[in-house]
Amino acid sequence: MPESFQMRLPDEWLNNNVLGTGQPVRDCHECPDAAQCGTLDFLDPGRCPIEACNTTCLVSDLYSDPDTNEQCYQSFCGPPDSEIFSIDPHRIDMEGILYLDCIGRPVELWEIDLFCRADDCSRPTVFNEMT
Repeated sequence: MPESFQMRLPDEWLNNNVLGTGQPVRDCHECPDAAQCGTLDFLDPGRCPIEACNTTCLVSDLYSDPDTNEQCYQSFCGPPDSEIFSIDPHRIDMEGILYLDCIGRPVELWEIDLFCRADDCSRPTVFNEMT
């Protein structure tokens, strides 16, 4: 990867949407069993209700079909830390392709995973704010 390539999000956005205010409980969409897929307003509140979370909210967005902008969203409140299991509570993982010889958009993201402790960080629109 060339040293000149950098992906950055503004510190204020990261503080508000990942780090949070330090409150012990936050809202987190709870849909651990299956991803919700679609192109626009596809989240079914009955299958993915907002619940209180006192650990890390794990949120995933998979771009299943970039041509139609279809996304698959999943979110759940992570288990508490233990001796066996621990989550880095403030992290964004992005997977994609970096095209080195490309004009226009040289990065094509296909999956973003967000580990957050900010209130309402599991809203599906958070991924649109990153791209």
